[in-house]
Amino acid sequence: MKGENKTPVHRWLLWAALACALLASWSHVVAAFARLEHGGAPAWLARVGPLAAVLAAVALDLGLIALAWGIGQRRRLGRPAGDLWAAVAVFAGLSAFANAGHAFTVVFDGAPVTWAAIVALDGWTLASVIGLAAALPLLALWLARVVELDADIEGEGAAAAAVVELDQGPAAGHGPGSGEAQNGHKPVTRK
Repeated sequence: MKGENKTPVHRWLLWAALACALLASWSHVVAAFARLEHGGAPAWLARVGPLAAVLAAVALDLGLIALAWGIGQRRRLGRPAGDLWAAVAVFAGLSAFANAGHAFTVVFDGAPVTWAAIVALDGWTLASVIGLAAALPLLALWLARVVELDADIEGEGAAAAAVVELDQGPAAGHGPGSGEAQNGHKPVTRK
């Protein structure tokens, strides 16, 4: 719709990632402060723990996507994005580390994961765990870049259509804004 001011999707992702990160961190902060109070942490905090883990994972992944879009925006503006690339590397690494930790737990059938146990694994199993653990965060980053590039292409098409529309004006009528210049001639349409 014309004239409608829509908040970009990446802005919603940033806010969603921030909200999830804050909510996940909230339970940790409550637990830390509860250690300093009489009676300790409230019983309901233990039930919030699994939800906090889900929120933290969602925050990490949404944050990676939002960072990828932020890199694209800075590229379009000609601004450096080294700080965002550093953040992407750190958070993609943390995501891969979490994925590897889970995979090792499965490989060891729930036994404790130790460095000694990891280096005792055969090469194929170790490569599989590490490669597949890194695959998901890397895939999320590349998919975010594809979506961001598609948005660039759509934005360029919309901008070109807006230029043509401004040149042509309303379809019916005469005079200013009607598709005819004040001298009665049609303006030249850019392609």
